[in-house]
Amino acid sequence: KIPYTDRVFIVGDIHGEITKLNDKLDEVGFDKEGGEDHLIAVGDLIDRGEDSHSCLNLMDENWFDSCRGNHEQMAYDSITKDGFGGEQDAHWFMNGGEWYFDNAPETKKNIAGDVVRHIEHMPHVIELHYQGQVIVICHADWGRNTYDTDMDMPELNLLWSRERINDIKEYNMSERIEGADLFVFGHTPLRRPLHVSNQLYIDTGACFGKPITVLNVNDIGKGEDK
Repeated sequence: KIPYTDRVFIVGDIHGEITKLNDKLDEVGFDKEGGEDHLIAVGDLIDRGEDSHSCLNLMDENWFDSCRGNHEQMAYDSITKDGFGGEQDAHWFMNGGEWYFDNAPETKKNIAGDVVRHIEHMPHVIELHYQGQVIVICHADWGRNTYDTDMDMPELNLLWSRERINDIKEYNMSERIEGADLFVFGHTPLRRPLHVSNQLYIDTGACFGKPITVLNVNDIGKGEDK
């Protein structure tokens, strides 16, 4: 649970696109130095883009928080559960992890240390309390239509599921998730942010040549699709 009284922004899947992120933060007037602006990511800081290591190390910044994405989980599993060439390594490599595997051994050792250091403490869900609202941020989905912090939600739902967004695409509607005011997800690249019921999807495919989405929480709900 994170209580904020200052300006809060939420960013979609970054996937290594550090230049796009910094350019967008400049565009929205984000202040990294003043201590009053905060950025929360929906996960997938790494893989596919220009500089995954720098994006992972955003976790060192006091103005930045992120929940865990499936790409962080693949990296963590590869480094902590596998020997080189094992199943977890292959899974990560095939999904954008070559930025790690293509390095010299000493560099890989340093990166691996950062992967473990950051990801082992990265939550699956961030509950933001902001100006009287409860905003739940997680990577892929909340697997039920009721939210409660005491619920034991499977990692598969939180990191990988596209069931809800696929239903939205097919039926152009979604049931409200009770228990919070807004749920913000990434994981599924869309042409633009999609706001349906009390769910907002903000992965706009930055690593596929598309823009990165950064939204001021104060502006959410003004002009998005319903």
